[in-house]
Amino acid sequence: MLNTELLRNGLARPLTYEETSHYNDKIVSAYHEAFKNRKGIFSSYNTLKTVEASKIKDNLKPYSQGGFLGKIVWVEFLVTDISRLSISGKDIIVKIRQEEADLFMPEGFDFNKLYRKTVRVYGEVWEDSSGKASILLRDPAIEIGNISDFVYQRSNIADIVYAARFFKLLENILFYL
Repeated sequence: MLNTELLRNGLARPLTYEETSHYNDKIVSAYHEAFKNRKGIFSSYNTLKTVEASKIKDNLKPYSQGGFLGKIVWVEFLVTDISRLSISGKDIIVKIRQEEADLFMPEGFDFNKLYRKTVRVYGEVWEDSSGKASILLRDPAIEIGNISDFVYQRSNIADIVYAARFFKLLENILFYL
């Protein structure tokens, strides 16, 4: 299937619908493979520097013009508002589609745990209708500091690791305090 090959090589992100749910296992597996092997959109996952949300909001012009629109980045912000499938800070709104939440979030995960926490998310920058930066989360895409569930140490780093949203990828996602 062409879609899974694109995902497997990191050339696309999953976009699922009820009508295609019978392919979910293949889609998720291919996407995880691209992440694990750092292919395509994940090739810079470990090397990109984190940018503060305010710097991104202040430069919401196209990537081709030196801005952040369309660029894949790590962005850090303090969560000041939470709704069912989104978290927001002063300068950014981060959302996840229900279909991706169903595929990748651990059952019963509560976004309220993120309130007043500093988070770091990985994704492509867009502009929200409010003028804030916006990122549509895809698996894996979030690191949360100061949360104790599922914490462990990796021998090659001193950072604490926590996979809040993406339990299936716990071993691949870095979190820090």
